[in-house]
Amino acid sequence: MFRLIDHRMDSHSQYILQHLWGGDGLEVCAKGENPQNPSLISMGEFPGHRPTFSCRNCRNPVAFWQDLISKDFWGKSGRAFLFHHAMNIVVGEKEEKQLITGLFTIANISCSNCGEVMGWKYVQAYEPRERYKEGKFIIERAKIVKEY
Repeated sequence: MFRLIDHRMDSHSQYILQHLWGGDGLEVCAKGENPQNPSLISMGEFPGHRPTFSCRNCRNPVAFWQDLISKDFWGKSGRAFLFHHAMNIVVGEKEEKQLITGLFTIANISCSNCGEVMGWKYVQAYEPRERYKEGKFIIERAKIVKEY
């Protein structure tokens, strides 16, 4: 069985995809609907979504270049990228953290294949001017490679 989990997909899209693929051996779930691991976000690799950013350790794809918002961020190990969406990651526990631009609730994200901590997800911003970051992902440049 192939499991496709995409946190961007609504239930109507899931239904259509399942029927396009014939429904045999394909289970489509939105984030949080996976009873074995509700924090897992993954998505099968599809043609037309190249290049991808992949985990430097195991080459697991974690983001599409189309989802890149900015390269002007900083992480724990240096430069970092801000993405609209991420895939094939595990979202950790929420924690409040004072960052350079203010106080945030964040959750660390790690590669679903090798467990490497990749960066974090902005869960909540307490400064009104920083709210655009909510739901977005910071992935550290040192943790990823761009693949074509």
